[in-house]
Amino acid sequence: MEVIGRILQLSQYLSRGMGKTFSAHGLNGAKFDVLATIRRSGAPYGLSPNDLINLLKLVLSNVYQIRKMQEVLSRR
Repeated sequence: MEVIGRILQLSQYLSRGMGKTFSAHGLNGAKFDVLATIRRSGAPYGLSPNDLINLLKLVLSNVYQIRKMQEVLSRR
């Protein structure tokens, strides 16, 4: 349990730092996710709208699961 608590603290710390960096560049988490997904696709760094939506669904589903776990653990 202690390890999970530390991981959650680190996650919150990193989220705050990322939020500041995003703001400095006119981004938010969602916009960054789109840019990161396009970048991960490789050269020439472009995706069709359908491919982008499908890849983002996978990313968002993972984020949702992590946040859900955080909520459950923070209630303890």
